[in-house]
Amino acid sequence: MRASTVILFVACLALSQAGLVEEMIQQHGFLGDSSKLDETFNTTDLRVIKEYMESVNEFGGKKLERVDEENQTAHTIVYPTNIEDGFSSEESYKAAFERLRAGSLDTLAAEQTNFVCETEYGPDYFRMAPQFKGAPLIGGAAVEFETPCFKSNTVTLAQKDDSTVVLTFKTSGKKSVLCYDWYLISNIQHFHVESVFMSKSHTVEFKDLNASDMADIKAFGIRLFRFCDGYKNALIDVIQTAKMFLGGITDKPYLPGPFGSAPTGYMTENNKKFLKEAIKWDMEEREIEDVDIPKEAIKSGDMLAIFRLDGLDEIIMWGTGSHSGHTAMCMWIDDELHVFESQDGWYWPKHGIQMNPWDTWVKNARAAGFHVAVLPLSDEASKNFDVDKAYKWFKNGIEGLPYGYHNFLFSWIDLTGDANMPPILSLDFLSPAFAVVEKISPATTSSFLGEALNKRLGTTGLKMAELSAEAAKQGKTMNDLYAMVEVEGWEYSDGMSYVCSCFVTAMWKQGGVFGDLKLNATEFSPK
Repeated sequence: MRASTVILFVACLALSQAGLVEEMIQQHGFLGDSSKLDETFNTTDLRVIKEYMESVNEFGGKKLERVDEENQTAHTIVYPTNIEDGFSSEESYKAAFERLRAGSLDTLAAEQTNFVCETEYGPDYFRMAPQFKGAPLIGGAAVEFETPCFKSNTVTLAQKDDSTVVLTFKTSGKKSVLCYDWYLISNIQHFHVESVFMSKSHTVEFKDLNASDMADIKAFGIRLFRFCDGYKNALIDVIQTAKMFLGGITDKPYLPGPFGSAPTGYMTENNKKFLKEAIKWDMEEREIEDVDIPKEAIKSGDMLAIFRLDGLDEIIMWGTGSHSGHTAMCMWIDDELHVFESQDGWYWPKHGIQMNPWDTWVKNARAAGFHVAVLPLSDEASKNFDVDKAYKWFKNGIEGLPYGYHNFLFSWIDLTGDANMPPILSLDFLSPAFAVVEKISPATTSSFLGEALNKRLGTTGLKMAELSAEAAKQGKTMNDLYAMVEVEGWEYSDGMSYVCSCFVTAMWKQGGVFGDLKLNATEFSPK
């Protein structure tokens, strides 16, 4: 199963009640006959398909296959024949979708061996990242797993006294003489790096823990992350990944090399290579790179899908599945075309939610190294879009708001597990990572996570460790909080928050594109 399977599955959910599923199936070559299933899939494919498809079938559904030009089954999907009856509860839908999505990511990971932590591979982008292996609880079941170095790893956690816990790590079945594993072991506040070279029992003590630490550990255990690459390769990973980001650091296009406003040549090449490896997008060279689009061809409400080969947009694309990392929209105001956006690029002259004349915006976009596609609204949506209402909302306290860092992550993450995450990244690493950032730059953690998590818990001013303890009191995990809906209209310390895609969605919403449909614009990513 590939990412397209998931997209079609979700599309079928949305379209089945409108009677459009069969039409879409005919257009894309899906057949209802599944008699060839056992003949055309290998054992691994069958396991994935049967496990995830049966999880959907238990809620009522129809299995369909897509046959390619060589009469080989390329995809299998299940869609509910009746959404109301087939998915009778939110829990049922979420369980089915998470299993289906996880199956898709398993197969995608198998195709991208350089982005799978459990495979031996040379240095590459982001392979310095540690992958979550489990979190043993005090007196609870052991966490067991296999790694490229050891056939068996068994981890348990015990409480020694009121302020000390002991993690016991038993390894066996070493696969080669020189191999080793190394781990980041942590709760929300304390961090320890442990290297494992021998098949034996290892212990790690966490001492002098306060009440907040113990509350976190009793509720969520000690988190165990294995680094994907060894020491030497991890350093190369960092350097190689840094080449995606380091350049285009000012808004001065006349400055040379990395000090200008556009991505450098090495940034461009590294980001193109990363996109090809990570999302299978091989960007083709075009003879015509610069097209002047007549203003008259652009309507109010048309969207601009943008990406810049600067590393940040590529992370957004990798995480959300999009082919753009920034969005903006166009509107005609007083017979002049303007571009509206939420923007905070260091390469951009203005910051925050803003409007700029088209000619000015295009000049800045060229200097910044933007790649831009104009995506027009449909005729019906364009007809429904009320420019005056959208502009009035924009002018009534929205213009000038800071960029929406508060919902930057929450418009992307919707599920409690790793189904929203690229193959090599773990949602469980988010909390410890930002706890480290909090020690260095409290404002950064507060902006990206802290204030938003406080909103979800009904608290104010709590830091990461306190948030984890409060979540435990309320019977929630930190991952539960990440999956909660970002409510449009929440007032943060610097006002309402709209990241670029959320802002464009909100403008469409205020302009009437969605009619009476109720939605949270702050839940929408560039995709």
